[in-house]
Amino acid sequence: MKTSLPKTITSDFLKRLSTLLHCINSIFKNINSGGCGHFALMLGEKLINHGYNPEIICLQKFINDDDIKQIKENFNLAPDELMELNQMGAYLNHIMIKCDGFYIDSTGIYKDISNIYPDFEELGVVSFDKLKSWCNCDDWNNTFDKKQLPKMERLINKYFDIEITLMKKFKIMVEMVG
Repeated sequence: MKTSLPKTITSDFLKRLSTLLHCINSIFKNINSGGCGHFALMLGEKLINHGYNPEIICLQKFINDDDIKQIKENFNLAPDELMELNQMGAYLNHIMIKCDGFYIDSTGIYKDISNIYPDFEELGVVSFDKLKSWCNCDDWNNTFDKKQLPKMERLINKYFDIEITLMKKFKIMVEMVG
């Protein structure tokens, strides 16, 4: 049985993805105040469906060493436990994608996040299922209006449908030449 390796992100793909990110960041109010997890989930699932190997990365703004230690030990909690941690003031501050050495969120694509988020520490990877449970939790950050999600999903789907269409055209051309 032949298994394929994950796709490598190309410069062309990065340019096109940057366009999508610019649209997402400019259209959706408070995308990085509660919407970052929803966006990472949607984008991550699309990347997987197109042969990439993304991870969901959680970031925490530096607070104090004890809180960072507690969060690192417990950030993979169930939604209700996560909210208990939030009530203690130990929040997960940002969620983004890491894929093929690139960090991706609605603000852009970065090789190094220390210049973009200098006061944040990478806590680690969370599973797509765990992120989905957090996103479905009513207590997830209420600053982001979840009514925007269908429109965001349509925009992401439209972006990836263009890639599928171009790939189908290329495959047809190759079959005709070959």
